[in-house]
Amino acid sequence: DPADRAIRCTAMTSRLKDYRQLRMDCDGFYSGTSGSPWLAHFNEKTKTGELIGVLGGLNGGGPDGDDASKVSYSPIDDDEIFKLYDDAVHDRDPDRGSDD
Repeated sequence: DPADRAIRCTAMTSRLKDYRQLRMDCDGFYSGTSGSPWLAHFNEKTKTGELIGVLGGLNGGGPDGDDASKVSYSPIDDDEIFKLYDDAVHDRDPDRGSDD
């Protein structure tokens, strides 16, 4: 953000055709915002929500050219990603299944 402020956007997401990616149309996500969380059901009072994605993905998180700061992408997180995250938070070795 040229004004060096936190960026927040309320927007609907959609599935990016032919990719396991989410797409969000929201202006202001400039270089340096990669890794920003995408939250659903955000509660302003408690400052909590459900993590549904992380800015990044196709084209480094957004398209090239004039629309670079207007459209953002996130890989679609599935249960395996959240299990891995939960293991890290609780300092557990991830269950990778058996090699038998």
